[in-house]
Amino acid sequence: MCQHCKDRRSCVHNLEQDLVSSRPSRQDAIAKIEKVREHVNNVGKPFAERLDLVKCHYIFGIQEIDTSAVEEVKQLLSGGELGSCYNSEEGTLNMSLRTDRVKRYVIRDLRMKSLPRWISKLGVDFKVIDVSGNPSLSRLPLDELCSMESSLQEVKCESCVSLQLPPP
Repeated sequence: MCQHCKDRRSCVHNLEQDLVSSRPSRQDAIAKIEKVREHVNNVGKPFAERLDLVKCHYIFGIQEIDTSAVEEVKQLLSGGELGSCYNSEEGTLNMSLRTDRVKRYVIRDLRMKSLPRWISKLGVDFKVIDVSGNPSLSRLPLDELCSMESSLQEVKCESCVSLQLPPP
């Protein structure tokens, strides 16, 4: 790995550490992530994807938010601001830490521990929610996911070793 790649990798790692230690508000976290994105935007897809994944895990890792925050998250989704993690045409929300080629990385303390209950309040027609490969994921809000049954076809949770009750 070249020195530039090592520097960018270190920059993303430092961002993750900062998000964990300071626990900024959702808006401040997004601003910090976007500031780092300015530096890595032209350097390649893997870094942009990692920043999208960090943003997704941070946002969906917040378990309790108010109605206005739910609307803000909905706008992030519709505005394409979650990048490679959300495909509106296919209806997929991909927060997986695992791909066919490599294991994607988010530091342990920033990984989502549970899908939030408010995911069903977004009013987004998710067809697939992929949280596979996350060793920190321990719960899924089954009642809320079942309430999305008109659109939700699949919740992928392979290799979530701490998951206590996978969906039926």
